[in-house]
Amino acid sequence: MAARASHRVGGLLDFLGVRIMSATKNPAGQGGAPKNDLAGASINSNFNTDRQTFQSCLAPVTVTLAGPPQGKGRARAYARGPTVRLVTPEKTRSYEGMIRTAAMDALGDRRPIDAPVAFELTAVFPVPASWSGRKRQRALDGEIKPGKPDLDNIAKAWSDACNGVVYRDDSLICNMALAKRYGLAPQVSVTVTPMGGR
Repeated sequence: MAARASHRVGGLLDFLGVRIMSATKNPAGQGGAPKNDLAGASINSNFNTDRQTFQSCLAPVTVTLAGPPQGKGRARAYARGPTVRLVTPEKTRSYEGMIRTAAMDALGDRRPIDAPVAFELTAVFPVPASWSGRKRQRALDGEIKPGKPDLDNIAKAWSDACNGVVYRDDSLICNMALAKRYGLAPQVSVTVTPMGGR
């Protein structure tokens, strides 16, 4: 059982691109002292570095963008001769660009996750200023739910914008949880968590 567990851990490390060096005892010199005292220190240093990299690969990435949530606009078709070209609306391109910038800031020096991930999105909508105080409070308490844009369109904009930045490809999303509600500070927050395994 211990050997099987060690094999699973080793496979996960290989999958995440983490290399841990193995140590062997140095041949003893005179008096049984190791011939090279620096070898053990070098191995320990490399092991600590790789362990930190491994832990970083498993850490969730949270991306937050302030402002009212936006859905992905429908691409428009333009015909030029026999060729039909689909063009994403400028508003969507601008919004996805802001998401990518926020994602790169959140990711820092990490590479895109190359493992199955869970994708969790929460969209917070502003309460309409024209509503009465009572209705506003009901909205903040969750008794009234937001309408447009559709939640799946918001998720589409975010999953496309994070593609190649937070994760290598959006086909790696294996679990998705979506929610929208009213709040005092409109924003969208997405947390991407590596799930491990293939």
